[in-house]
Amino acid sequence: MATDDPQEAPLHLTIIGGGSAGCAAAMWAADHGARVTLVNDGLPLGGNALHVGVFPARLYMRAATLRHRAAHPTLPGLSGAALKVDLKALSAHVQECIERAHTSLVSALRRRRGLELIDGRASLASRSDAASSETLHVVVGKRSWRSDRVLLTCGATSQPPRIEGIEDAETWSLRDLIACTELPSSLIFAGIHDIGLTYAQAFARLGAEVTILHEEDRLLDADHSPALESRLLESLQAEGIRVVLDATVTHLERRKDQTRALGTHQGSPTHWSAARVVIVDHRRPSTEGLGLEALGVERDPGGFVRVDESFRTTHDAIFAAGDIIGRGTRTHAATRDAILAAQNAVMPSRTAGYTPTVPFVIHTDPPLAGVGWDEAQARQAGFDARCFTLDLREHPPGSFSDAPDGLIHLVSDRRSNQLLGARLLAPGAANAIMELAVALRSGLTLPELARLLHPPATLASAIAACARKLDADT
Repeated sequence: MATDDPQEAPLHLTIIGGGSAGCAAAMWAADHGARVTLVNDGLPLGGNALHVGVFPARLYMRAATLRHRAAHPTLPGLSGAALKVDLKALSAHVQECIERAHTSLVSALRRRRGLELIDGRASLASRSDAASSETLHVVVGKRSWRSDRVLLTCGATSQPPRIEGIEDAETWSLRDLIACTELPSSLIFAGIHDIGLTYAQAFARLGAEVTILHEEDRLLDADHSPALESRLLESLQAEGIRVVLDATVTHLERRKDQTRALGTHQGSPTHWSAARVVIVDHRRPSTEGLGLEALGVERDPGGFVRVDESFRTTHDAIFAAGDIIGRGTRTHAATRDAILAAQNAVMPSRTAGYTPTVPFVIHTDPPLAGVGWDEAQARQAGFDARCFTLDLREHPPGSFSDAPDGLIHLVSDRRSNQLLGARLLAPGAANAIMELAVALRSGLTLPELARLLHPPATLASAIAACARKLDADT
């Protein structure tokens, strides 16, 4: 039972933010005896991941990949077929899937005893009671209540970038993109992240001419080696997707049925045009109006809430997890963090949040999946690390796949041969990465991984072949 005292009523935890992380934390806390109030504002329960992010992105990508595979069979003796795209029907199917998932989520929340759902914008205040002690109060509209603990999982909100002419350029957000019922002839994705990359490839495969404009000089973040990024970039460009790095958009203008983006590429003036411009990566932590300053909750220069390793903020009774603390935007990792934060909020013990064994996936085709450290990160952590690479183009059983292409990276400690991390860029990587996550969590060495019996002619067998490269290196 989650209480401050076994003789008292259950501890009251208020969770502000009903995205995937907040909902998972609310169910965990209610299942462990806490009284929970979940306050949600903005997107419906399930938040960005369910309504805009990875869930609909994967649905569009699935349909787009079926069309791409039909048009471009990779085996001899097969003729390509052009599948017609009915975007109105596809969009309706995506919305139906979202609604079914949302209904299921709300039902799961309502089944929890002691869990109350409230719609509205919340703010926090500290008040003195009769004993002159400070208590934490939550205010939503005309309602106000005392809460023993508060967990902030209110995520991030989209904010338009400072680009001249953006108000009149009729730009799209990702929400506009997934709601469209007619396929634009061309799209510019201004800015990019994991989910935006999935949408960009999906809509290119559905038939739009796609250009990605990214301000950084790398497409992916530091979690990925240049070799993996180069191979993924090669795959995208082979499909006709134009990727422009070190590109800055300074002005947008709408002309008839086209939007013109003016800016610079590697410092030189240039411009790009498309039927629609999709603004992708401008999201900021949703802290406005919460009253955090008055409570002494510190934020960093980017506006993200500061937390310690147990997800406690600089206020003893307030915890935070997910996008609002700025530790990445991957939904399942934020959900894991939020559950740990809820555990630390309602239980007397404290559990640190960091673990290197949480895998991630970028749902492109081929997908890019990883767990643990890459070679550079492992060296920064103090290990004498080395990386073994298997190129599936050169791996004899590579023809097991409908797209026998990709890379496998296994990072190990030179002294102990213990697995420290892995990266997979290959068809089936989203599922195969779990083997490596379990191996990493179990402390397996590369020889132990290689000795496991893997089914032949599979991506798993290719992982074992990469692990056996240690024998050739010794």
